[in-house]
Amino acid sequence: MSRFFRPENEEALKRRLEVFAVVLIALSTVLSSWCVYEAARWGGHQSLELSNANAYRSESVRATDVTTAYVIVDTQLFLSWVDAVGSNRTAEAAFIRERFRPEFVPALEAWLGTARPGEIIPDGTPFDMPQYQVMEDSNSTRLREQAEAAVQAAQDYAQISDNYVLNTVMFAMVLFLEGISTRWKSSKIQVSMLVLAAGIFLVAVRLMLLLPISFAI
Repeated sequence: MSRFFRPENEEALKRRLEVFAVVLIALSTVLSSWCVYEAARWGGHQSLELSNANAYRSESVRATDVTTAYVIVDTQLFLSWVDAVGSNRTAEAAFIRERFRPEFVPALEAWLGTARPGEIIPDGTPFDMPQYQVMEDSNSTRLREQAEAAVQAAQDYAQISDNYVLNTVMFAMVLFLEGISTRWKSSKIQVSMLVLAAGIFLVAVRLMLLLPISFAI
């Protein structure tokens, strides 16, 4: 670059400065537009992930409500069954047991298996057994984890978008320095301005090349 700025006369230097400035302006304009485009793309990804996070949270709340309802049903049926068994109302106890939810039955049988000889109703409840599980509860946990993952992805995409915006600002600084360099009559000042602009341009290009690219949402 030093040889480029060492012509034989002032007129030749100005021509070279003009050529260098035009090339730098063209590249900065194109790359600045590219960064604006990428910032918008990654902003779109961020919005999509935030929308997914809200949907996952809504589904998680619904699954939690269903889980609560199932637990209430299991509890009420179990208490009615225990009352019928304790009162020796065999037919009623059998009728209620047939209406237990399929998910509740393994826990009930495991709990009954803990009864001591001659004991009809063992200590504790089926709800204390590891076999007692509500599928919707697992779904609620999975949906919450998906919501958290979507939020994290949205934050990552927002950072990428911000980085592209930063690059856009740097290219704008390059354009600004190139613009004001022509207002100085001193060739030394013009060269200094263009060298500074070229330095910022190279830094912005390096940072841009490290960023991921998105062509569409």
